[in-house]
Amino acid sequence: MQKLDSHTELGERVGERSPSILPIHSGRFDTKEVARVAGFDVGKLQNWLTRGVIQLKSELNPGRGQSREYTAYEVARIRLMKKLSDVGVPLSTAFKLTAVLKRSWEQVPGGYEAYGSEPHIKSWLLVLPSAEWPSDRKASVVRADDYALVWLVDLQHTTESPQGLKATLAALGDAAVVVINMGAFLQETMSRLAHLAEFR
Repeated sequence: MQKLDSHTELGERVGERSPSILPIHSGRFDTKEVARVAGFDVGKLQNWLTRGVIQLKSELNPGRGQSREYTAYEVARIRLMKKLSDVGVPLSTAFKLTAVLKRSWEQVPGGYEAYGSEPHIKSWLLVLPSAEWPSDRKASVVRADDYALVWLVDLQHTTESPQGLKATLAALGDAAVVVINMGAFLQETMSRLAHLAEFR
């Protein structure tokens, strides 16, 4: 295989089909950095950890009196949990709903952020009361407690897709729905982390 692009700010790309992994995806971040990117104080984050709302992998949580470390996607998950709790989703439910997302994000580093700059495809997260999601709608759905997290991919260049965001919101009628542009959300999170990493 021939190296196409070596050690640029976009990472190392080898071969035509090899994914490019940004340095930010393999980085580790401390509690202060996480709180800053997520938009709340360190005390609140410590409270979430103490209460067990956030549970880190053992290698990232070395124990009492030692620094915890967070991966980029854990930071994104915590930021999303905060957004959901700000609109009334219980923290324990937000933790459950975002677990599947974090695993998906980690399997394809940088993949989901790409939706944020893709002109013809948008990736949407919808969070709503579980009972409000119509059983005949096709989408990736995660349920926890009384809530559902729905992931939609919306093709912008096609005429009104029956599975797109506009049609989905119309089908939901008056249901209370939180709508998040997942690609833009992840891009913003990674951008904030990269900015912090520059000044270390």
